[in-house]
Amino acid sequence: MLVKYLKVPLPAPGSTLKVGMCGVDIVLQRPGPGELPFFDHSLRCLFDLLTVDKFLRLFTCFLLEHQILLCSKTLSRLMIVAESLCALAFPFRWQLTYVPILPYSQLKFMEAPVPYIMGLCYEDVIPEQIFQSNVCVLDIDTGELDMPEDVPILPDRTEFAREVASVLIRFEDHLLENEEDIVKKREVGVI
Repeated sequence: MLVKYLKVPLPAPGSTLKVGMCGVDIVLQRPGPGELPFFDHSLRCLFDLLTVDKFLRLFTCFLLEHQILLCSKTLSRLMIVAESLCALAFPFRWQLTYVPILPYSQLKFMEAPVPYIMGLCYEDVIPEQIFQSNVCVLDIDTGELDMPEDVPILPDRTEFAREVASVLIRFEDHLLENEEDIVKKREVGVI
């Protein structure tokens, strides 16, 4: 039976394929050519942690391939921000050093003379040694962003920030509509 499903081709980009297996429908879906790739987290989580302005400043460092150090007391926050940055670079990919969770004992790797994205989970205070002039440091928990002085501003940054904020508002509206639909279906007894 498994062999039968191994021979099922992937759906074309932008389409969905429904396959039945042991009475359960399995949906295979691929994003379209111009769509973001599938991602395990809601990008809304990123913007719950960062303001649009901080995100754009961090993303500028990302696009310019600076050394980026993400700091948090929570491992999941490190992963969400690191993975979101990489996902939002679509259609490009970060092909340089990527260590979303760097063990505290391995801080020496931050001295590497190459662009990187690293995440540091700290307990009490971020160690002073990580604040170097050429490293972009984001404390996810406090929202503090320490950037190199030579980082330029994105062209049309204000307009881009408005667009991102507009998308977030539309997303919030969509979530509210879905929640209202679920509540109505529960009231009627459909769910």
